[in-house]
Amino acid sequence: MMNVENIQTKQITQPTHYSSLVQVLGELAELYENLLTVLQTEKSYLIHAEIEKLVENNRAKEALLYKIRYMDRRRQKIASEFAISLGLPPEELRLLEIAKKLKGNEAENLRSIHKTLNMQVERAVDFNRENEGYAHSALKTLDGAIKDIQQSVTVKPTYGNKGQMAGSHESNAGNFVSKEA
Repeated sequence: MMNVENIQTKQITQPTHYSSLVQVLGELAELYENLLTVLQTEKSYLIHAEIEKLVENNRAKEALLYKIRYMDRRRQKIASEFAISLGLPPEELRLLEIAKKLKGNEAENLRSIHKTLNMQVERAVDFNRENEGYAHSALKTLDGAIKDIQQSVTVKPTYGNKGQMAGSHESNAGNFVSKEA
């Protein structure tokens, strides 16, 4: 009788696991789509040096990343339970391995979701890499500007009386004609 109960439990939980997994994967896909939008906006803010908007955008990106991590942990938990109910060993806890155990529309749906998520993650990585390049470029430009300002503010040695090096003529600033005669 115990085996019959386990079989009945598997038949009941598998559709629940499947629908829960599909729901979480759909939410993950939506979050990744939102992340792609945030990364595209970030690129614009980096190019146009809109610092305040970039800071706001980074907060939104950070919040999205926290949500993605949370949903990914949920996905892992549900997928693990689903894989166990299908008789898959823990080391084969992959969406495509679960899809292999399913048939028909369910299997095809998981493969399709897997493909969509992979493409979104790859696009996010590419956008992020591109934005990192823009950020490094902006930092180099800013560093160069800071060095230029530092050079213009520092005292530059000049030749004084008798050919010796002297400080800048800051004390004579504003005098067109020397008072020495």
